Amino acid sequence: MLLYARLRFRAQWLEEDRRIRSPLHWRDDLEMALKKVACILPRQECGECFLLQKCIYTGLFKPDLRDVEGTWGGTQIPLPFSLLLPQQGNGSGKFELEVTLLDPWVDRLPYWLFALNLMGRGKAHPFKIILGEEWTGKEWKAFYDGGQDALERAVLPRRPEPLVLKGVTKLRWIRPGRIFSLGRPQTKLSFRGLVEALCRRAKALDKYYGKGEPLRFQGLLEMASKVASDSLGLRWVERHHSSRRQNTTVALSGLLGEMLLEGDLQPFGELLALGQDLGVGKGTALGLGRYEIISAEGHQK
Repeated sequence: MLLYARLRFRAQWLEEDRRIRSPLHWRDDLEMALKKVACILPRQECGECFLLQKCIYTGLFKPDLRDVEGTWGGTQIPLPFSLLLPQQGNGSGKFELEVTLLDPWVDRLPYWLFALNLMGRGKAHPFKIILGEEWTGKEWKAFYDGGQDALERAVLPRRPEPLVLKGVTKLRWIRPGRIFSLGRPQTKLSFRGLVEALCRRAKALDKYYGKGEPLRFQGLLEMASKVASDSLGLRWVERHHSSRRQNTTVALSGLLGEMLLEGDLQPFGELLALGQDLGVGKGTALGLGRYEIISAEGHQK
């Protein structure tokens, strides 16, 4: 069972005509800010530090260092968070940043607030957090007052709220979905292919961060094969951004557009809700692989 908190930060640029740079730069700056806030032994190598197992920085950004196995199923341990980075500036001077934190890292939320405030004081991204909100499954509820720099209440990890799905539903990609099968990008995606990718991600996260009974998806792939999927402008979009850390250009390409789904969708309510909050495919820590369900009853973005 996976528990997590989906959070939204409303922010204001401190300088005119500022905008989000590359998502790679943004995530790198956030990582470095969190390391400065969390690290009490900055001259110690992470792998040699005796505080390694308790460190929020390595737990969030370098979980491989903390695990004796190092990998899961031949892949790196998934990061216990996903970002939904803001789009380019809309001229208002305001933007929103989302982060979904998996348990047990929800109770370390103050570190994120310190790191975001530290990052906002830098030259690259000068901004101020105005408000922090938590998605309760039905509405956004404030938990942080940026003007007073004060937590108003505790944020608790929750299970995903299953979506109530109609027989005909739209799924819209709001950030490129980088879904691969056998090492190849899925430029044409069926509903079964999406469900398969969601199951892989959910099982990987559950292995390292789940509690209690493991997630089970028996029969979902067979049922997904019976759901019709039509493309509504679904296309593979090529995008590339430079990475300072890797000193190269990184592909952040993926699927954008909509999918029209028709069939018995109710068995997939919890799985689709989990993917909506945590993303699917590659690059979720950079804000990729995020979608929204358009015609799910009771859903409010």
